[in-house]
Amino acid sequence: MKKIVLAGLMGLAVASLARAETLNYGLVSLSESVSRPIARDQMVLVLNIEEQGKEREAVANAVTRKVNAVLQQARQHSQFNTTLQSRSAYPQTDYVNGRRVDKGWQDSASIKVESKDMAALNAFAAKVQSQAAIGDIQYTVSTASMQANETELTREALQRFNARAEMIAKSLGGSGYKIVQLNIGNSSDNISTPRAYGGVMMAKAEAAPVQDSAPGEAQLRLDVSGQIQVQGLR
Repeated sequence: MKKIVLAGLMGLAVASLARAETLNYGLVSLSESVSRPIARDQMVLVLNIEEQGKEREAVANAVTRKVNAVLQQARQHSQFNTTLQSRSAYPQTDYVNGRRVDKGWQDSASIKVESKDMAALNAFAAKVQSQAAIGDIQYTVSTASMQANETELTREALQRFNARAEMIAKSLGGSGYKIVQLNIGNSSDNISTPRAYGGVMMAKAEAAPVQDSAPGEAQLRLDVSGQIQVQGLR
């Protein structure tokens, strides 16, 4: 009885070893990558509003009026995505002879406006400079454009991966291959390009020059890596 059990266990061990050898036999790791330049098709404008003064209420009201004016003008453009990012107020103090002296209040707000219509956004930025200063401008790749390009690059990268896997299998004398593992990832360089501004609001509402856009391009790369098992090796 013990001999029968021992023989059965040995048979299972041999079968497991054979399966392990089959799984680890003819394994090849490979990777492919594709890249392309994509246009930055979206502009992001940040506007800053700031007021200072002795009376907290007067300072707050002045900022509120300017914020409302900017938002009202932004709403006239259906292609704009506008966000009031922040609003903050705090007292201003100084120290004289070791004693704290209250100097007044400072109130500020930040508004972000995004649009693919760069010409309209540049014109808007010039128009509202009497209410808000340009704090920052960035050019980015929109989500829709990024997803469309990722889809095309994924298809191209997989085609290259399969073509190379087939070439490797034939070169090794195999009849084909199976994909054991597959990883897909992307990376991008300079998707957004910030342009810093130390903007100040114009004292008069006279026409300000409209800035041209120069968004440039970003580089998108998609990587496919994995492991194949070559079939039919002798």
